[in-house]
Formats: sequence, structure tokens, C-alpha cells
Amino acid sequence: ATVQPPSHTSPAVTSEGLDLSELVGSTDPDQALRKLKDASIASPRDPSLYVAAGDLYLKKGKLDDAILEYKRAAYVDSKHKEALFKLAKAYSQRGDMEKALETAQRLVGLGFDSAAVRQLMAQGHLALQTFHEANGRLEPAKAELKKALDDLRKASDMEQNNVEVLWTYGKLLQSADQDKEAALIYRRLTDLSPQNAETWQAFSFSLLEVEDYVGGLTALERSLDLRPTRPVSYDSATYQNILRLTDGR
Repeated sequence: ATVQPPSHTSPAVTSEGLDLSELVGSTDPDQALRKLKDASIASPRDPSLYVAAGDLYLKKGKLDDAILEYKRAAYVDSKHKEALFKLAKAYSQRGDMEKALETAQRLVGLGFDSAAVRQLMAQGHLALQTFHEANGRLEPAKAELKKALDDLRKASDMEQNNVEVLWTYGKLLQSADQDKEAALIYRRLTDLSPQNAETWQAFSFSLLEVEDYVGGLTALERSLDLRPTRPVSYDSATYQNILRLTDGR
């Protein structure tokens, strides 16, 4: 496992005696920000103060100000895992996926790897894939898709029971026509969420695409059994596709 030194994360209480968790959770974020500003004047090299200020700006809905504070924290301590991770997430929220990707890659380069970091990297690669496709650059687009799939594979290995990661990975595999691999991921998801009809539906379609008709139709039947009183989301085109895959059987 990656060692993550405590010095690279924010302490609960600063050297000035400020309780950062209390400040971030304050019902008066403006007053809390004033306290943090005063503390940062006294201790300008304490990155935890800037991280806490960034959290408060996010709470206020001021994303650009939050990014500025996280950048200050990362400037003071270039190996501050929490600051870099929150900076990458904030960039992603702003839609600046290239910077989010660069920051997440910086984390990995420092030895701070996690499923969440890999998810951010995958999102960045997918954004670049879309950009390349829009400009007719198909080979670079394929390369970015491959990188996104690799990141999600690593994320799913790191957190094997993370339903969100597995679902994202399965859908991306399916969209890339890697149905055999997608079926393996959906199989894991049906074990983790056996009462989820949508998971069984996705599992069934991936099996049908690799011509496992018995398994696919069994999974499809399970999906239907789980929502007998709800309108089924399969339209006529979907049924025609199933009939095509099974030669009408």
C-alpha cells in the first residue's frame, strides 16, 4: 500500500489552536474565513489554513476562490496530498478537465494513488478523447480512451467493492465494444447489488453481445423480475436487437 505521510494532510488543530474542522463546519463561513485569513498572516507557511479556506469557499459556492486557496496550499507544500486532491476535484467541477488530469497525475507521481484519483484521471482522458474526436483526430482519441479504461481498471482493482467505480468502468467497456470484459464487471456488480434491475439489464446485454444467449436471457429475466410493477425501459428497438442476437429465439 502507498504510504501517505501525515505531514502532507491537514491537522485537526493548527499551531495557533484553531480547530479547522469546527471552522469549516461553521454556520458563519465569512467569520471563519476572517479567522483563517488572520491566522495565515501569522503563519503564511501553514498549508492547512488555505485548504480550510478552500473548503469554506466551496461551501459558499465560490469555486474560483476555492481553487485559488487550494493552489496556495499546494504552493506552500508541493506534496500536500489533500490540497492537490481537492484542487483536482475543484478543477473537475469547473470543467477544466486538462488541469484536473494534470493535478491528479501529479498526485500519482508523488506516490499518492487511489481509486478516486484514478477516477479523476479517467474523466480527464475522456474529456480529451471528446476534444480529439470533435477535431477529427481519431488516433489520439483512441489513445485517450485506452488511458481512461486503464485508469478505471486500476480504480476497480483498488476498490473492488466500489459500485460507482465498477459501474462507470463497465459502461465505458461496453461503449468501447469490449463486451466480454464488461460482462465480467457486471457479474461482479450483480454480486454486490443483486436486487438492482439496471445492473442485471446491463449484464444481460453484455452477455448477449458475446453470444451467451442462455446467460443473457436469464439475466434479462432476472432484471424483469425485479421490477414487475414498473414500466420496463426496453423499447421496441431493444427487443429487436435481442431477437437479432438470438436469431429470433
